[in-house]
Amino acid sequence: MLRKPKNYDNEILNLRAFYLRVIMKLPVVLLCAGLMGLLFGAVYGATYQLAKKNALYRVDSTLYIYFAYDENAGTLVDHYNAYTWNTIIKTDDVMNPVLDEMAGKGYDFTRQEIEASINADIPSDVRVMIVSTTGKDKDSAKALSDALNKSLEAFGKSNNAFEQIEVLSAGDPILSIKQDRIVTAIIFGIIFGFVMAVFVLLIYASMDDEVYISEDVEIRYHIPVLGMVTPDNKEQPPFLRNEMIGSMDSLLRSIENVAVISVDDKEGKEKAVKGADRIKAVIGSAFDFEKTKLLPMALPGNDDKISTELQIAQGAIILMDMGKKNGAMCEHLISMLHKLECPIIGIVITNADAKYIKRYLGL
Repeated sequence: MLRKPKNYDNEILNLRAFYLRVIMKLPVVLLCAGLMGLLFGAVYGATYQLAKKNALYRVDSTLYIYFAYDENAGTLVDHYNAYTWNTIIKTDDVMNPVLDEMAGKGYDFTRQEIEASINADIPSDVRVMIVSTTGKDKDSAKALSDALNKSLEAFGKSNNAFEQIEVLSAGDPILSIKQDRIVTAIIFGIIFGFVMAVFVLLIYASMDDEVYISEDVEIRYHIPVLGMVTPDNKEQPPFLRNEMIGSMDSLLRSIENVAVISVDDKEGKEKAVKGADRIKAVIGSAFDFEKTKLLPMALPGNDDKISTELQIAQGAIILMDMGKKNGAMCEHLISMLHKLECPIIGIVITNADAKYIKRYLGL
């Protein structure tokens, strides 16, 4: 059964190389984390201020209910729950005195507004009830609480189901809004931004066709890597230079003419010329470039005479810039060279980041 060869779109991600790239891009990752923290803080702050502006004041009162004795049942009337009380406090017996009391204090509230602003709850013991009232300001919330408590006390005396209803405590108005947690929001934003930045880099790394490590290139294309050369203005580490000398001496010593083609040439052969010159400068006299000549050539797509030029070469060296989106073009060039019956001797990674390579190899 045919199997798809492993290339840039289905290879296993080199996590060591990926983590090193994350470290090298740490300023960008931290910037993203910081911006996300500021964004989360700004959004939370604006939302909190809006909620604070529209927040209501709330007053909680605790009432104790003394139930009357039911002679027919032979027990106390103690089956009232929160639903029952929320129904009772909205009846005329309770609401009419509240409306009169609020009107007497100068508040022009409708019955519907008051009903929407009150609530009764039975936390556990049916004899203890928590009554809550809300208002747009402290005074209205407190006035409504006092009026409701007074009406319930009167209701406890007039209704046969109770002996009395006593107000145990009447709280002060408090703003019904959660504590400001903008610091938590900022910290969460920073963590979220950091994780998302790393995740985006991971997705990007799993989909791109860039090359960083010679071993990854050999696994992807099944072609030996002759070496890695740094840019013109960067020093070539002796370790990388010696490796390249050994590879070239082993693979090129019996070849007279070698085509040098860069996958990063957009047009012409400028990159190929610079790459060949850089290889000569790095290797120096350690290799006989008079015996084995490097012949820079354009990409087949940039030169309609490439097939004729390749006839004088016994093989080709492919140049690839490190960290560039050139994997697909390299694969295409390999295919073209096979069609042109030009043996591929190896690949040289150009513009290599020596600092990154040293960290990866632990030098």
